[in-house]
Amino acid sequence: MLSAARAGREDVSEANVAELAEIGETRAREGVPVEVVLWAWRVGIQLLIDRAREVGPVVGADAACLLVLAQSLLAWSDVGC
Repeated sequence: MLSAARAGREDVSEANVAELAEIGETRAREGVPVEVVLWAWRVGIQLLIDRAREVGPVVGADAACLLVLAQSLLAWSDVGC
């Protein structure tokens, strides 16, 4: 996960965006309000960041690497917006 984050937003493919768009469309058809979908997305990003903070020191990731991960996750989550 940490190495993938180093690639940043530029490494997000059209297929990645299409897959996420399909998930959003499915939730809309299910009647899930967009606010709930966005909240769940935000919670998911926060859980990834929290887990990285736990695991990072174990695998030798320093604070700068974890910051890059957090920035990449936030940037990646904005793709298509």
